[in-house]
Amino acid sequence: MTTMSLTIADLQLQGFVGFYVTCANPMCLYSTPIRFDSLGLDPSTPYSAIGKMRRLECAACGSTDVSTMPERRDYNASENGNFASIGRANEPQPAEAQS
Repeated sequence: MTTMSLTIADLQLQGFVGFYVTCANPMCLYSTPIRFDSLGLDPSTPYSAIGKMRRLECAACGSTDVSTMPERRDYNASENGNFASIGRANEPQPAEAQS
Protein backbone atom coordinates (compact mmCIF):
# COMPACT_ATOMS: atom_id res chain seq x y z
CA MET A 1 0.00 0.00 0.00
CA THR A 2 1.40 3.39 -0.98
CA THR A 3 0.55 6.67 0.68
CA MET A 4 0.32 9.93 -1.19
CA SER A 5 2.27 12.84 0.22
CA LEU A 6 0.45 16.14 0.55
CA THR A 7 1.53 18.67 -2.05
CA ILE A 8 1.99 22.41 -1.69
CA ALA A 9 -1.29 22.85 -3.60
CA ASP A 10 -3.11 20.50 -1.19
CA LEU A 11 -1.93 22.52 1.79
CA GLN A 12 -2.82 25.82 0.12
CA LEU A 13 -6.35 24.55 -0.50
CA GLN A 14 -6.60 23.86 3.24
CA GLY A 15 -5.60 27.47 4.05
CA PHE A 16 -1.88 27.03 4.66
CA VAL A 17 0.31 29.80 3.23
CA GLY A 18 3.71 28.39 4.11
CA PHE A 19 5.57 26.64 6.89
CA TYR A 20 7.75 27.33 9.90
CA VAL A 21 11.39 26.22 9.88
CA THR A 22 12.48 25.52 13.46
CA CYS A 23 16.07 24.86 14.50
CA ALA A 24 16.57 21.53 16.27
CA ASN A 25 19.72 22.77 18.05
CA PRO A 26 18.69 22.82 21.75
CA MET A 27 20.85 25.90 22.34
CA CYS A 28 19.04 27.85 19.60
CA LEU A 29 15.46 26.70 18.74
CA TYR A 30 14.99 29.71 16.42
CA SER A 31 11.86 29.56 14.27
CA THR A 32 10.89 31.56 11.21
CA PRO A 33 8.02 31.39 8.69
CA ILE A 34 8.58 30.78 4.98
CA ARG A 35 5.79 31.35 2.45
CA PHE A 36 5.22 28.74 -0.25
CA ASP A 37 5.17 31.39 -2.98
CA SER A 38 8.68 32.58 -2.03
CA LEU A 39 10.17 29.15 -2.85
CA GLY A 40 9.40 29.23 -6.57
CA LEU A 41 8.40 25.55 -6.53
CA ASP A 42 5.65 23.96 -8.57
CA PRO A 43 2.43 23.60 -6.51
CA SER A 44 2.46 19.86 -7.26
CA THR A 45 5.68 19.50 -5.26
CA PRO A 46 5.20 17.16 -2.27
CA TYR A 47 5.51 19.01 1.04
CA SER A 48 7.91 16.32 2.28
CA ALA A 49 10.28 17.06 -0.65
CA ILE A 50 10.76 20.77 0.09
CA GLY A 51 13.75 20.10 2.35
CA LYS A 52 15.41 18.07 -0.40
CA MET A 53 14.75 20.68 -3.10
CA ARG A 54 15.73 23.75 -1.08
CA ARG A 55 18.53 23.93 1.46
CA LEU A 56 16.85 24.76 4.75
CA GLU A 57 19.06 26.07 7.52
CA CYS A 58 18.63 28.04 10.71
CA ALA A 59 18.88 31.78 10.08
CA ALA A 60 20.29 32.31 13.58
CA CYS A 61 22.97 29.62 14.01
CA GLY A 62 23.34 28.07 10.53
CA SER A 63 22.39 24.54 11.58
CA THR A 64 20.85 22.35 8.89
CA ASP A 65 19.18 20.20 11.56
CA VAL A 66 15.74 21.78 11.26
CA SER A 67 12.10 20.72 11.31
CA THR A 68 9.15 22.13 9.40
CA MET A 69 5.50 22.65 10.28
CA PRO A 70 2.80 24.06 7.98
CA GLU A 71 1.67 27.60 8.83
CA ARG A 72 -1.96 28.68 8.66
CA ARG A 73 -2.69 32.39 8.45
CA ASP A 74 -6.44 32.51 9.07
CA TYR A 75 -6.08 33.57 12.73
CA ASN A 76 -4.03 36.46 14.07
CA ALA A 77 -4.09 36.85 17.84
CA SER A 78 -2.85 40.45 17.75
CA GLU A 79 -5.75 41.51 15.51
CA ASN A 80 -8.24 39.97 17.93
CA GLY A 81 -6.83 41.74 20.97
CA ASN A 82 -5.62 38.54 22.63
CA PHE A 83 -1.92 39.34 22.26
CA ALA A 84 -2.16 42.63 24.14
CA SER A 85 -4.17 41.06 26.96
CA ILE A 86 -1.36 38.60 27.74
CA GLY A 87 0.86 41.43 28.96
CA ARG A 88 -1.88 42.94 31.14
CA ALA A 89 -2.66 39.72 32.99
CA ASN A 90 0.40 40.02 35.27
CA GLU A 91 0.21 43.76 35.97
CA PRO A 92 -0.39 44.71 39.62
CA GLN A 93 -4.00 45.56 40.41
CA PRO A 94 -4.96 48.81 42.19
CA ALA A 95 -5.27 48.42 45.98
CA GLU A 96 -9.04 48.88 45.95
CA ALA A 97 -9.48 46.07 43.39
CA GLN A 98 -7.44 43.54 45.41
CA SER A 99 -9.99 43.09 48.24
